[in-house]
Amino acid sequence: MNVAERKAQETYRALLGHTETCDACRAGEECDEAVHMSRAWRAWRSAARTGARTAANTSSPSRGPC
Repeated sequence: MNVAERKAQETYRALLGHTETCDACRAGEECDEAVHMSRAWRAWRSAARTGARTAANTSSPSRGPC
């Protein structure tokens, strides 16, 4: 497993963990943190599919809201 694949899995797990514990996410409301985490996950997933080593303009899943 390469770095991008590993980061995609980590980011996805963090997103799932967030949506399970966030009141706004659980109520189906808009959540800026979930939006940020979803974008980061999609970027890493795309990088993993294309074989890239890093995803541009993303951060670790532990980063706070923008």
